[in-house]
Amino acid sequence: TVRGITTFSSPTAAAPQGTGMYVDHVPFNDAYIANIQPDLSAFDLASVELLKGPQGTLFGGGGLSGAVRFVTQEPKLGVWEGRSFGLWTAPTDGTAAWTAGVAVNAPVYKDKLALRVGYVKRNHPGVTDWTREPVQKDVDTGSGKQERAILLWQPLDGLNVKFTHLFQDFDAQNETTTSDTPDRHETSRLILPRTNINDFKMDALQLTYDVNDIRFFSLSSKLSKNWTTYSDATALIAGAPPPGYPIALGAFLTVEDNSNAFSQEFRVQSTNSEGFQWLVGLYYYDFNLQFNELIDTIANQRLHGASGAPELGQPNSPGFGGLLQGYTEASNVDAVSEITALIIAQRAYEMNSKVISTADNMLGVANQVKS
Repeated sequence: TVRGITTFSSPTAAAPQGTGMYVDHVPFNDAYIANIQPDLSAFDLASVELLKGPQGTLFGGGGLSGAVRFVTQEPKLGVWEGRSFGLWTAPTDGTAAWTAGVAVNAPVYKDKLALRVGYVKRNHPGVTDWTREPVQKDVDTGSGKQERAILLWQPLDGLNVKFTHLFQDFDAQNETTTSDTPDRHETSRLILPRTNINDFKMDALQLTYDVNDIRFFSLSSKLSKNWTTYSDATALIAGAPPPGYPIALGAFLTVEDNSNAFSQEFRVQSTNSEGFQWLVGLYYYDFNLQFNELIDTIANQRLHGASGAPELGQPNSPGFGGLLQGYTEASNVDAVSEITALIIAQRAYEMNSKVISTADNMLGVANQVKS
């Protein structure tokens, strides 16, 4: 493992990872709250680089503990090439799953233009059983796909123009990660499934021009991530639920983490391997994040379902109020009067309940006398 790679990797974390993640030269880390990271299949990758930390100028973003860089396989000019793979996974006491991938390299125009496309379909086997009624076996299955397309154009010697498109998604309707004992993959402590749905899309345009011992480099990239999780929070609030615990009293935690990032980088650097080496550049980064978190009970959601789904949005945006730091909300509620009214209502309810109970007992006695 790499120290720091999982620091604050939860979707509810308030800080990004301590280890930088890159696909080619595109930074994958988020600026504020940790989101999903690439899980690229090693199939048709050129290499995976592990860079020691702390990283400096070139891989500085989130590189305190180092960086992990996925290097994609570039298209080959003037060459037809194809490759594929298949993987069959059948764990003991679990379901079987099939994973497969294919990649094709095609010359588009002479030795100037080439395209490389790849597709991977993943199926993850289930190994965890739910022993709470109704019993379910191997609930933690999941599936996803990965699409990759790279177009390389070399109009002049030393000039390369590369466009990269990458998409990946994953869907697990019950990604249970808890077992009651270390010996068996089974649990009886959860009453709600743990859903994990995520995807990301990356588009990047890279230009490289080498002149003598100088390289001009430009990279424009756009990255979007979407992550939704739904997990059981019953044990966190009420303790481990006993057998027969009703689902209506279960508590859940749902998190939506959606981010969009645009980056533009310009670099001029030396390419000589000996003597003085230098690098100068400019970097622009624009990051937008929408993060929503809700913890509630099933019963409360059903009770207030008539009011409709909650409306989520950013403060100060059209249709929503604003937030000011350091201010106390002005309120026209008299706390003492409201608590007094609440006590009076509670006493009235108790009195009416006793009246009904007494009347019922009197009717029961009258019926007995009559009989």
